[in-house]
Amino acid sequence: MFPNLFIIYIIYIMKRFILLVLLFVLSFSLSSETGEKFLFDSINLEDGLSNLSVSSIQEDSQGFLWFGTQSGLNRYDGYEFEVYNQDPFDQNSLPHGLVQTLYIDDDDIIWIGTYNGISRFDPGTSLFTNYEYSTDNKNSISNNVVTAITKDNKGQIWVGTLDGLNRLDPETGVFTTYFHEEGKSSSLMNNLIRTLLTDSEGQIWIGNHKGVERYDQERDEFIHFPYEEGGSSSLPSPYAMKIIEYDRDNLLVGTWDGGLSIMDKNTGRCENHSFADNRIYALEIDKDGKIWVGSWGGGIFVFNPEDNSSIHLKTDIHSENSINSNNIYSLFRDSTDILWVGTNGAGLNFLNYQKQDYLFLSHDSINSNSLDSGKIYAICEDSTKKIWVGIYNAGINVYDIETDLITRYRHDKDDDSSLSDDIVNDIVLDDDGNIWISTNSGINRYNRKTDSFERYYFTVDIDDYSKATYNYMMVEDGFLWVGSYYSGLLRVDLASLEVKSFESVYDDPETLSDNLVYMPLRRRNGEVWVATNKGLNRLNDDGETFQRYLLDRNNPEGINNNTIRVLMEDSLGRFWVGTGGGGLNLYNDEDDTFTHLTTRDGLSNNFIMSVNEGGDGNIWVGTKYGISIIDINTLRISVLDREDGITSMQFSTGAYTADDGTVYLGAVSEVSRFGTKDIQVNSIVPRLYFTGIEAGGIPLSGFSPYLEATDILLDYGKSFYLSFSYVALNYLSPENTIYAYKLEGYDSDWIDAGERRFALYTSLPPGEYVFRVKAANNNGVWNEEGISRRVVIEPPLWRTWWAYSLYFLFLVFIVALISFLGINRVRKQKLIDLEKARSDLEILNYKNEQLSIKDYLTGIYNRRHLETLMKKEFARAQRNETYLTVIMVDIDFFKLYNDTYGHVKGDRCLIEVVESMSSTLNRPNDVIARYGGEEFCIVLPDVKPDGARKIAARLLASVETKGILHSGSPFGFVSVSLGFVSSIPKPEDNNEYFLKSADNALYRAKREGRNRLEEEVI
Repeated sequence: MFPNLFIIYIIYIMKRFILLVLLFVLSFSLSSETGEKFLFDSINLEDGLSNLSVSSIQEDSQGFLWFGTQSGLNRYDGYEFEVYNQDPFDQNSLPHGLVQTLYIDDDDIIWIGTYNGISRFDPGTSLFTNYEYSTDNKNSISNNVVTAITKDNKGQIWVGTLDGLNRLDPETGVFTTYFHEEGKSSSLMNNLIRTLLTDSEGQIWIGNHKGVERYDQERDEFIHFPYEEGGSSSLPSPYAMKIIEYDRDNLLVGTWDGGLSIMDKNTGRCENHSFADNRIYALEIDKDGKIWVGSWGGGIFVFNPEDNSSIHLKTDIHSENSINSNNIYSLFRDSTDILWVGTNGAGLNFLNYQKQDYLFLSHDSINSNSLDSGKIYAICEDSTKKIWVGIYNAGINVYDIETDLITRYRHDKDDDSSLSDDIVNDIVLDDDGNIWISTNSGINRYNRKTDSFERYYFTVDIDDYSKATYNYMMVEDGFLWVGSYYSGLLRVDLASLEVKSFESVYDDPETLSDNLVYMPLRRRNGEVWVATNKGLNRLNDDGETFQRYLLDRNNPEGINNNTIRVLMEDSLGRFWVGTGGGGLNLYNDEDDTFTHLTTRDGLSNNFIMSVNEGGDGNIWVGTKYGISIIDINTLRISVLDREDGITSMQFSTGAYTADDGTVYLGAVSEVSRFGTKDIQVNSIVPRLYFTGIEAGGIPLSGFSPYLEATDILLDYGKSFYLSFSYVALNYLSPENTIYAYKLEGYDSDWIDAGERRFALYTSLPPGEYVFRVKAANNNGVWNEEGISRRVVIEPPLWRTWWAYSLYFLFLVFIVALISFLGINRVRKQKLIDLEKARSDLEILNYKNEQLSIKDYLTGIYNRRHLETLMKKEFARAQRNETYLTVIMVDIDFFKLYNDTYGHVKGDRCLIEVVESMSSTLNRPNDVIARYGGEEFCIVLPDVKPDGARKIAARLLASVETKGILHSGSPFGFVSVSLGFVSSIPKPEDNNEYFLKSADNALYRAKREGRNRLEEEVI
């Protein structure tokens, strides 16, 4: 008997195991077949989220997101969180820190379900109204643990709890309660409510631990759709955890240990779908109609109802773009179609539909078939569709897409048929399909039959092959045009291999402007252009002489940089010139001028590494910091960076456009691939709001997105300092949102604020103004209408109407007195002049006071005022035991910069560095001051070490991104070194100690090589 039972038990276990394996394989195979990749960004405590368990997500009508967490309510604008939590001594606060559910009604009232009842929050007034269970009040809520909330079409709030269903009348504050009653079939099936829904027809649906039921409003009773054990068309589990509306006739029901059910509203019949983990806790429908099923421990299943397939999304410790946890607490799709995921214990994720997996080839130290390590200098697709990749100091890797294998070619000093040098600069095809490779030691032609290379040294009178360094090449009409490193431009007849050399002659302006040639290009009109290290050149019609284009600072329509790196002609015949520090120059054939596109116009960086045209005609620009895409029709520039899925921000010269329009861009040890269909453009016009206004250093009240806008009326005394802060909602890439503002009546034109979210005005004269703000999202889509506020600054007492009336009466009196007594008119004029001088003196004194605390050149605080502010912030941090961060910044090789470019250019450099760093400081109480010369000090109150490291890194990157050319620096651009300290001041510390510690870290950064940051731990 026992053996038979044992065998049956083993068979049962094996069946269960095989079923789980099949489910896993099915999930994996479906994911692989679709090829669809889901890339998530994450938000956690370091970003300001108050707790890592996010139980509920909602969006209000203004576009702000609200998160219910286990440590309070959070409002998010894409940049910052505003957290509302429990204060036991404040009745107007959240009743409990653990928020279980949220519901936002049509009036933007936030209904919050907590572990101590339900709370009504008005974001316009910031007032909480709390409803708690009371044994002494029969009209109170039935239980304090609130699990679900909805609102019916009569304005009544329905509240599900762990013990009973409640209906709240918001006008009276009275609850009507519903419970399960034994023997009464029309009562609730079960008192433990898990989910509530008001569907599009106004019907109220309840999910509990017996199944699903619908409330009949006319009869005040419940219609049941229970779980039936063994029922083929009923719910597969009694535990209905989540209900959402699928369409007019069907609901989606997620059950615990039962999976997903598509339930007919009228009959209750269910179409059930099972997954690898059926503990369903959250449901949502994405913009493509796919159903997102969140499980408690098994991650997310993206279910496609068209073919009943699903993709299994789980956390992956090896990927920063996977979901943070497999315990899914909440799912939500916002009005811009972003899919948000709240986890239990791992924070937030959101599906960034703009972020793509662009990585095509990369180096992997544990994968012998991966790309070799090094900068990608050349990319080419041969006639067999294999991808040739030239890698600095690593020769050539040839990738076969069909076999997924890489063939490597390296230099072998003992083999003359090997590659002549491992530093490969360019790879091109001639008209016969031959592959030509330029290296740092000769040119190679690949022989496909022998799988070997033939070497050529075309430089005239060469005496050292190591000097036969060749850069870019082009093939036109049987000629190979070669840019060399030392010997100018070479033209090689491919039939005879005869070479014609074009070299620079020092005193002959009709020769090439420089012998270091980066790239030749022949345009479709027959013109040959040459990019050199010192200027752009065009070969004249005589085929011998050149027209030079050099930087002329007195000619704003000329070329704007002498280092010409890249040339490209697009399909419309436009000629693009990429420079090493001046961005892009677009040549105008009609008048022989240039249009300049730089970071001011939206380029990610001014140092251009490659320019290619994609299959849709748009221009792809690889730079030293990110990718810029120029719209073919409007010349509008959008930027791809890490937020879009770019893994490396610094690109190399290797770039190629394949026949199908695919663009390949090389970086360090990797190649990215961009098909035009991959790019998801953020076309959402960002919504703009004011977040605060300060006058005379005092915040003005009443500036809420939820309140009607009113005019700003200011006394003259408060107009000396007027600041506006604002925000544009862009959750995909808020850090790439840009702003512009204008004070009508004062500013003559729009002011480009970049990423800065505040504007400051001082010493505004009395009058009426309108402050306007507009913003563009990360793809350059502008909210041109923007937002505005009317500002009225009242005149001082001595400029009011009644003051003028007094002046008039006084004047009449004086005239009458003069007429009567014959008083000297000169005396009267002196009295008037004296009054005016006194008024002017008051204004001058105020301006002098402002000048005494500001640095005259950069406009930021000077060292003397810094010491005053530092003492105050240090004392406050010491008193309150809060963190204080001090960052010391020094411009690298600045003396050499002044010596090279002059002090006028040096002053401009200081101003640009300050502007770059100031744009990264978002809080009004952050202080930046000029400490002396090219050294600056930044004081950040209430910033912890993790935040300090992020801010310091952004400061470092902001200056590098500015791309200020510095030929005397080993980096080629102006950089800074940073040292910082972040700590809670001890009682025995003083502010000089903090400054000295930050200074020590700064000089350690300079000793370690500059263009870096160091931290001093105290």
